[in-house]
Amino acid sequence: SNIVTQTFNKHLTSHYPSNDITGVFREGLEEANQALAVTVQETQALTGMGCTLVSVLFEKSLYERSSMRWLSVGDSHLYLLRNNVLQKKNANHSYGAYLDQMAAQGTPIEPEPGCVRNMLLSSITGGAINLVDCPQARLHLEEGDRIIIATDGLDTLNSDKIIDICTGATAAKACVDKLLEAVIEAKKRRQDNTTVVVVDVLAKQPAGSSLVWKSLPP
Repeated sequence: SNIVTQTFNKHLTSHYPSNDITGVFREGLEEANQALAVTVQETQALTGMGCTLVSVLFEKSLYERSSMRWLSVGDSHLYLLRNNVLQKKNANHSYGAYLDQMAAQGTPIEPEPGCVRNMLLSSITGGAINLVDCPQARLHLEEGDRIIIATDGLDTLNSDKIIDICTGATAAKACVDKLLEAVIEAKKRRQDNTTVVVVDVLAKQPAGSSLVWKSLPP
């Protein structure tokens, strides 16, 4: 994951701004995947190493509303919490999500023998990437929106619990802390790794206003 995120972020920051953000996203993904492939080739013991990815770009101008665009591969989550409603914005590239999608379309299928719901249909391993979620259109954001980006370890908490924690935390950092504490307190057997990033959409500062910056620990 360190190789992928560093390579991807380096490509994105070096090619921003751009009139083709989705193209930059996909180029960054290809570079990151190739960097992983080279690493695995050099160290055979790392064969099978891989990760999921959610990359979100937030943009804001003086004349337009804040917005975000994203690229995701795998089963990590990108949630939008707006007016106490939790919306999953990115696609879930897991076998279980595929089964649920087929059922929702009125064509349910039986799971294949040996396949489990959390099996990934797409991930970054240095090989072919089967599925990529990278919408062309940007998603406009509103004051008070809260964005939650997390690995699937957060699935230990149901939607109602996530909403309850997020609406009760006034600051983004406090929200992260409380979500992670709730995952730990659940004491789920074989708990998956959990990473959480929370971004709050704040009101635009009026002209001439002063900003107060506070340093936070990593």
